[in-house]
Amino acid sequence: MTNPTPQRLHPLALINEFYHLIREWVIPLIVLLISLTPVLLKAHLTGWLPVAIIAVILAFLIPAGLRYWAFKFALTADSLVIHSGVFNHQINHIPYQRIQSVNQTQWAFLKPFNLITLSVETAGHSGSDRPEAVLAVVNATVYAQLMAAQQAATLATPTAVPQIPTYTINRRDLREFALTSPAFLSAFLVILAGFGKLSESARKALINWVFSSTQHIGLLMIAGLLLATILLFYLGSIATLIMTYYGFTLTRQGDHLIVRRGWFKTRQTEIAIDRIQAIRLKQPLLRHWLHLVTVQLVVISNDHKNDDAANVIVMPVIKQATVNHFLTTFFPQLPPLTLTRNTDPRTRWWNLRNYGLVGLLICLPFSILWRPWGSLSWLIWGLLMPMGLLRSHASTAQVLTPRYLMISTSRWFTRNDYLFQRQHVQSLELRQSIWLHKRAYGHVRLHFRAGQHGRSQTVRYLPITQLQRIRQWYER
Repeated sequence: MTNPTPQRLHPLALINEFYHLIREWVIPLIVLLISLTPVLLKAHLTGWLPVAIIAVILAFLIPAGLRYWAFKFALTADSLVIHSGVFNHQINHIPYQRIQSVNQTQWAFLKPFNLITLSVETAGHSGSDRPEAVLAVVNATVYAQLMAAQQAATLATPTAVPQIPTYTINRRDLREFALTSPAFLSAFLVILAGFGKLSESARKALINWVFSSTQHIGLLMIAGLLLATILLFYLGSIATLIMTYYGFTLTRQGDHLIVRRGWFKTRQTEIAIDRIQAIRLKQPLLRHWLHLVTVQLVVISNDHKNDDAANVIVMPVIKQATVNHFLTTFFPQLPPLTLTRNTDPRTRWWNLRNYGLVGLLICLPFSILWRPWGSLSWLIWGLLMPMGLLRSHASTAQVLTPRYLMISTSRWFTRNDYLFQRQHVQSLELRQSIWLHKRAYGHVRLHFRAGQHGRSQTVRYLPITQLQRIRQWYER
C-alpha cells in the first residue's frame, strides 16, 4: 500500500543527522579544543569552557535540524520520491523498476521502537560510493510498503506463489564458523600496519622498550605472553563473529536474495541475482582440513564504505559434501561442482621453487646481518613452503558447461574456488613465457567486476591443452 503524501523521517533521525555532522567535523573540533584549552587556562576563563561546548553543540544542532526538516519521502504509485536540500531543494524520483536492492540496518537501541534504516541501490547508479537513497530511521512498515510497491510494479501478471528457499543458521553451525575462522590474524596485520606508519624514531623507541622489558624475562614467560595474546585475539574474534552473524538467515524471493544477520546491529542486505558476478567457495586451512566451506557472492555494489559490499556471505559454513545441494536450492541453474586437486608434479615443483626462493631472499639477509635474532626469520621460510604446496594442489581450472567455468587457487593458506558465468568475465588472458612455451605450460587470468571496481584471479602453471579449452569456452 503506497502513500503518495510526503512524510518525514522519525524524530530520532535528528540524532543521526547530528552524529554525521559531528563525524564530518571531528578533526577540526579536536584541533579547536586543543588550541582553545591553553588560552582559556592562561586567561583563567575555564568557566567559559562549558559555554563554548554548548555553543558548539547548538552550532551543529541547528543545521542538523534544518536537514531533518527539509528531508521528506513519499511512496507514489510508480516511484520513490525523495525531497532534500535546505538552500538548494532537490526532488529525486526513483522508479520501482530501477531498484536493484534495498538493504536494511537496525541498531539494537532502535529495536524497541521498530525503527530501521533503508539503503536503496539502483541499476544505473554506479558512479557514486554510496546508495542512491538512504531513509535513515523510519518505521519498519516502510520497508514492507516499498517491497510491495516494487513487486507490484515489476510483476506484469499474477503468478502462483512458489516455495521460498530459506536457510537459518543454527547454534552448531555458528560455533563452527566462529571457531574455524582465521579472522583473529587480521588484528596482527592491523598492528603491523600501524607499526609501519610510526616515525623511525618512534619505531626505534618502541623496539628498545620491548627489548629492555623482556631481557629480564625467561623464554618460557615470553612464550606464555605470546600465547596469551594470541588466545585473547582468538576469543575476541569468536565473540565478534558470533554477534555479527547471530540469527543469520538467507531467503530467496524471486530474482533477489535477502541476507539478514546481527545481534547488536541487525543488517539486512538484498542482492539482485543479475548483480552476482561470481560464486566463491572459501576454505581457510582449518576448514579445509575439516571439509567445511564458506560460500560467498562476488557482487556489483555502490556501497564503497561497506567492507562486505563486494563479498557477501550467503552460507557461513557448510559441509563440503552438501555444497551442491545448497547451491542448487538457491541457484537451480548451476551445474554440479567437484572440488578437485592438481596432481601435476611440474605444477607442484614450480610453486614450491617460487615460494622457496622468496623465503631465501627474505631469510638470508636477516640471518647474516642481524645475529642471533635473524635466525628466527627461517620461521617465515617454514610457513612459505606449505603455502606453496597448498597452492600447487589448488591450482585447477574446469570447464563445467558451455556457460560455466570454475577456477581454483589459494592465498595465505586459504583455498578459493570461483564459479564464473561466461557473460560476467570481462576479459581473459593466457600467458606463456619462452621458458613455459617450450614445456607446453602457461597461466590464465580472468578479470571480473567486484564492488565498484575490477578484480582478477590467476591460475599458474596449467598444461597448454587445458588453457586451450578455456580459450575455446570464452570465445564460444
